[in-house]
Amino acid sequence: MKVICIDGVNKGEKPYDHKGNIASKSDEIYEGEIYTVVGEYPTSGGLAYFLEERRKNAAYAASCFIPISDKDESEISHNSLTTITKNK
Repeated sequence: MKVICIDGVNKGEKPYDHKGNIASKSDEIYEGEIYTVVGEYPTSGGLAYFLEERRKNAAYAASCFIPISDKDESEISHNSLTTITKNK
């Protein structure tokens, strides 16, 4: 799912790793940038996302993003390919 950041480090948000420690500067997210969600999990503070563009163990509060697309782009590609193949 593609999301756009609405609350990045330029607004004080810090990324955390899977153990709750603040992640490195290279894992910071920025307001207005688009990211790809590759995983999610519930935390005591709410839902968290893993992003394709950042390290695998850096998690981000889902509340920092709004969806651009609620569809899984890989699923769309697979469905399109299946449809094309069936029509041949």
